[in-house]
Amino acid sequence: KQWYQRRVRGCNTVISLLEEAVSAFQNASSLSLQNLTILENRLTWIVLFIGSMIGGRVSFQVNDDNDTLDGRLICSVLRLMQISDARLEQHGSKNLEVGFVFFFDQFRRIYIGEQVNRPSNVYKILAENLGLTEESMLLDVLIKKILTNLRYWSKNRDIVDETMQLFNNLSIGYTCVRKMSKLDAVKFMLANHNSDNFPFLGDYSSECLKTRQLFYQSLGRILLVDLGEDEEKFIEFMRP
Repeated sequence: KQWYQRRVRGCNTVISLLEEAVSAFQNASSLSLQNLTILENRLTWIVLFIGSMIGGRVSFQVNDDNDTLDGRLICSVLRLMQISDARLEQHGSKNLEVGFVFFFDQFRRIYIGEQVNRPSNVYKILAENLGLTEESMLLDVLIKKILTNLRYWSKNRDIVDETMQLFNNLSIGYTCVRKMSKLDAVKFMLANHNSDNFPFLGDYSSECLKTRQLFYQSLGRILLVDLGEDEEKFIEFMRP
């Protein structure tokens, strides 16, 4: 009981800090480059902290009350990501993007895939605040973020590598892969895996070799999960 009360206070404090920083971030046009960098680093720290709060839970802490707290934390990060992604054409923060990927990977460990054996209150909170009513809808958010990172940050090795590792982790579980295979964003990736859509695929350096391997390893899992006897679909995927 005391532990939970401390977690409630901690959750409220972190959300308050994030909302204050997000408010300043929405008015970033009035900030100098130095102050904007400081603000982005502050946001990154909070996102990393929230990811650690979610990913650091242990089995005996899995209950509806804690899921509700996590839901509030997750909503706050997703709102920040929407604001950040809308500004990518003008300005982006490498550190903040790495923070988002870390956050999503921690969320994945607790709330997505085979390890989830019960309905979670997290999706109730996400539905009420963001209209995300089920796991497939949140998977769609993750995949679209992966697509965004691979397009906008194709020349940043840290972001591309961390993003690809997240994609690979998502593609390991059978249940998760089945749901991913039905998403339009994933179907786009299966049909358009070329350097025009994913510029990092045009990099043939040794540093990019592992990234390419993870990309096709992940796509291969998704392709094969429902392939059956559809040879044409396989041939189309393998076509240069």
